[in-house]
Amino acid sequence: MKIQLKQGRETPAFFQAIGGILTTRRGTREKTCADSSFILCGRNCFGGVAFDEVDMGVSSLCSGFPFIVSRKGGVHLWKGKGATPEEIGVARLVGFEISGGEVKEFTEGDEPDAFFDALGGYSEIISADYWHLKPSCKKYAARLFKIDLQAQSKVCLFIIGRLQNVLMLMFHKVVEITPFCQDDLDPREIYVADAFFEFYM
Repeated sequence: MKIQLKQGRETPAFFQAIGGILTTRRGTREKTCADSSFILCGRNCFGGVAFDEVDMGVSSLCSGFPFIVSRKGGVHLWKGKGATPEEIGVARLVGFEISGGEVKEFTEGDEPDAFFDALGGYSEIISADYWHLKPSCKKYAARLFKIDLQAQSKVCLFIIGRLQNVLMLMFHKVVEITPFCQDDLDPREIYVADAFFEFYM
């Protein structure tokens, strides 16, 4: 049986089938093979760890995750305060694979100037204060819900995660989108993103 998946909509079974680690680079194969400068953000995803390429620069760093920075000067592993031990362990393995054996590791707040120089110069890393709580939250996950104002239903109880907040939506339907990616967002619709520590509407 052949199963087709689109990028950003990988399933837990897919992650299990590939060994639990997925790396996604931007651009064509020729570009990614020729360009050794990139940043990968690592995050837990459906029982595995996904690494996605982000913009090259300090502004892409977020305290919630580990980042692999590959430059001509070598490969660095930047460990955000909120990165889990599992994410850091897998990022270390991926970094060794990329570098061929040597990875310099830096913890957020203890980076040398050379690390920031490789990213275009020092600038303050802007991240939310709550990220340091993430490693102790065993059920950390992000969820996306679509508020369908066209669909009619009698009463819908919308229970959002661990905070036990209940939102009663009369005569409207709430649908969870899973798995989800940015392409799921339609500017004509209403969504609630449960980012575990914050909610966005």
